[in-house]
Amino acid sequence: MRDGLLPAPFTNLTGIFFLLVLGISAVQLAALYSFFNGYLDWSAFFAAPVAALLAGVPLLSSILGIIAAYNVWHWELWAAIALMGAPTILWLALQLIALIINPKSQR
Repeated sequence: MRDGLLPAPFTNLTGIFFLLVLGISAVQLAALYSFFNGYLDWSAFFAAPVAALLAGVPLLSSILGIIAAYNVWHWELWAAIALMGAPTILWLALQLIALIINPKSQR
């Protein structure tokens, strides 16, 4: 399924975990749009495609999602990190575990 429609970090996800990551990604997309449209005062014509493009970059979308949730939606910082950073932190942890378990498969 490596050649599917999903970005590389999400190709091994199945079932409820996939739906959870998809839901969090939708919240990140909404946060990015709110940041560009509401905080930076961009028009929707520019804010929507830029937010959609940046939402596809896992680490960058998490960082910008945290900033947007904190500054635009006025969330507590711990809540923004917990929700927006969860997919990236979990993905990095799973990659680290896979590298430790089978280091030769990562080459």
